[in-house]
Amino acid sequence: MSIILSNIVITLLDPIFALKMLQFDIYADQAGYIYVFLLGSYSFFGFVGGTLEYIFTKKSLIILGYLTGTIGFCTIAHKFFIGANFLPFVIIGLFLNGFSVIGGNMFATMHTKAELMKECEKVGISAKMAGGYFGGLKGSCNLIGSFLGPLISPNLYIEFGFDKTCIIMGMTQLAFVMYFYYKMH
Repeated sequence: MSIILSNIVITLLDPIFALKMLQFDIYADQAGYIYVFLLGSYSFFGFVGGTLEYIFTKKSLIILGYLTGTIGFCTIAHKFFIGANFLPFVIIGLFLNGFSVIGGNMFATMHTKAELMKECEKVGISAKMAGGYFGGLKGSCNLIGSFLGPLISPNLYIEFGFDKTCIIMGMTQLAFVMYFYYKMH
């Protein structure tokens, strides 16, 4: 589920982001220059993710990723809270969401695969078979999340507007924080 949510996070804003940028007189052909902060931070944190794994536990990185995502989405939707619109807040929110995707996808994948391998060993399933099963499952979860993000975001946008759509996504990530925290203890 975590892998699905992390793919929803990275694809949710894509169809509606250009509409938000119009508020800053930035048209769709230029909105990609702003959106690159999400993809750039995703790439950056993916690169340093291996180092972070030695500093923190995978479970704490998953929780930190989702907390960062909650803050990131609320920063993108800052107009709802402070009544004004500032482009730097949108950029900071996009950057934070890049770490959120790494926390929810990369670290959740490593954690889940390690648990799966341990359980498969107990019942006598080979690591090769378990790895193939997990690879197919992860690929399916990635595709489901990448499909659901663009599917639900325009509907949420029409119903609630851009800022509330971001807040809903941030609260979804906060629910995952509570779930993982409860699961850890």
